[in-house]
Amino acid sequence: LRLGDLPDRTAALDTLDVLVFNAVDTASLSTAQHRAIRAWVLAGGHLILSGGPGAQLTLGGFADIAPAGIGNALISSSVAPLTALVAPESVETTFEALTATVPMVSLVSLRAGARVLATSGDTPLIARSLYGRGLIDQLAFDPSLAPLRDWPGNAQFFEALLGNRI
Repeated sequence: LRLGDLPDRTAALDTLDVLVFNAVDTASLSTAQHRAIRAWVLAGGHLILSGGPGAQLTLGGFADIAPAGIGNALISSSVAPLTALVAPESVETTFEALTATVPMVSLVSLRAGARVLATSGDTPLIARSLYGRGLIDQLAFDPSLAPLRDWPGNAQFFEALLGNRI
């Protein structure tokens, strides 16, 4: 969907299991769209904000409710620890695809109640916070870029991230 296509009423978002923003300017959402998305998450929606090179744009409209702030510079870090979130039977087939480092942002200043789901050394890869009855996940990386885009465990990663919410 394009940002302009997103509904500005919470009821219209109720059919969604998850809403993922990736490298788009969320600050350009209308006030009504912002209100609808926040109300949807409060009622039990799952919002995912991706990181990487487009993190600043993606965070723009949701900085006040995101699990963490982001650093000013891109860093390069391993995403190999993501295999721990994937079902054990797929670890062998996915390990090789995750040996490379990827550009990501630093997730800094975790908000009260936020928790880190995966780290690479001291670098948080995924931060999660509750928002009402919903969840907000913030990724340090962009899952649409290689090597994650082509990772055989990509579907299992998102299944693990979404849990039984689908």
